[in-house]
Amino acid sequence: MRIFTRRRGVALLGLAGAALMAALAVAPAAQAAPETATHTFVPGLLLLNPWTGSLDDRPIGTYQATRACPTNNRAFGSVSLLREDGSVLGNAAPVFIPTSELPSGTLSTSSLSDFVRAFNLTSGYYQIEVRCFNDDFASVVTADKNWIKIDLDKGTWRAAPLHEIFS
Repeated sequence: MRIFTRRRGVALLGLAGAALMAALAVAPAAQAAPETATHTFVPGLLLLNPWTGSLDDRPIGTYQATRACPTNNRAFGSVSLLREDGSVLGNAAPVFIPTSELPSGTLSTSSLSDFVRAFNLTSGYYQIEVRCFNDDFASVVTADKNWIKIDLDKGTWRAAPLHEIFS
């Protein structure tokens, strides 16, 4: 009876070890997938949900900052859509009063197609930034940002992986 119990224990231990080795072998391959870069938590990278959609979606989606506005810049906050050169196009979400909490909320009830028409945007990369202002609006700090790619031919937008932006 004792021999049977030991053999069963050794067999179970061997199966557990094999399962662990299989999991370790698969993990690096899963991390290397390019799609995961968009969903990875990166401090200072504004999280968008969904991370892709139609230009006609109303609302566009939601945002969650990974950093709060600095203490000296908590008089006023906005989530702005910017051109690739950094020029501000307009607010992509309702304005807010920053606190020590991480800013989050719903992106504009307007669609991105409204921005495309209003500013004659072309297909390309744009930034969405959480901007924090001080009392006299003399100091503006970007607490968080992300890049999106607008594709007018497909009528879509998506969060752009960092390797596309910095290549």
